Amino acid sequence: MITVSAFKNTSSELVVSSMHFPKVILPNDKDIDFEILLPFIQKSDFVFCFGQKPGLKDKICIEIIANDNGNIIQTDFDIDTFEKILLATGVQSKRSFNPGNSFCNTVYYKSLKYIESNKINCRLVFIHVPYENKITYINEFALKLENAISTYPNKYKLMGVLKVKKGTMYE
Repeated sequence: MITVSAFKNTSSELVVSSMHFPKVILPNDKDIDFEILLPFIQKSDFVFCFGQKPGLKDKICIEIIANDNGNIIQTDFDIDTFEKILLATGVQSKRSFNPGNSFCNTVYYKSLKYIESNKINCRLVFIHVPYENKITYINEFALKLENAISTYPNKYKLMGVLKVKKGTMYE
């Protein structure tokens, strides 16, 4: 199962709103965002978290790490494969080692730490999108991202590294 998350009243919410995956819209509350996302982490094969970031125009930032006061954790999501899919679907991307120091980083760090500590079979990545006024065609942008996300599990499975949860469409 694929889950997407975004923060309420941001461009990330606009981007994921039309996607045909289970969605979690987080309230921008450092104390409860992770708690709301947690049940989806526990039952998903892949979680794509979205937030907004200044300085972007019609491209995404794929966050490689999360940082909690110098404690750094890196995603085990296959960034190389996802970047190839993004390129093929027409989405420009860049890697980032700066997930910020607010809501995005907090939910990313707590999620990755939970997955690592509990040995959960879930691949999670955080993606920053531009502010709404920096996305030229938001519907097209969202559709291209949805296509890339839809393609990812099958590419990942073909590489023989996916251990899918029983009862999911990827089994």
